[in-house]
Amino acid sequence: MKKQVAALLTVLSLIACAESLSASNARNFATGKIVKFEQIQGQPQWVPNIQRRIQGAVWTFYANGTMKYAPADSRDDLFPVLGRYECTGRKCRFRAEASSQIGGTGSASVLIEGTVDFGQPPRLEMTEINSMGNAAVINGTHFSQANASSYRFTVILTKP
Repeated sequence: MKKQVAALLTVLSLIACAESLSASNARNFATGKIVKFEQIQGQPQWVPNIQRRIQGAVWTFYANGTMKYAPADSRDDLFPVLGRYECTGRKCRFRAEASSQIGGTGSASVLIEGTVDFGQPPRLEMTEINSMGNAAVINGTHFSQANASSYRFTVILTKP
């Protein structure tokens, strides 16, 4: 029994060590400058708010291959969005997605994918696709609404 407890304690300490190593080896970045921005789909009046969110965004790349994207002033039911990344040299590809139910009749989702080059200066290129929809039947009348937006941008990253 003592050997089993000792083995369990060893495993638990290794897991705790690995988790702290992943957190301590995290690479945190903020947007330094938006170099390029393109709205692919959506209403033109949404662009200033999207650019403000990108300008205030924080990206975290963890040592275990996971990543987090947290744009400024965004919905807390979708963001931060968590995903994975894979690297070849200093260049990495990433992808993340999230979805959320809105009441009993709607949903929202976000998908991001792109590349990051950890050279000097670090540079990130990303496409973000957002969608939202809802539907209802009131007194026999069907109602529905859907919105989608997508953006492609390139930013220079800095330390937060």
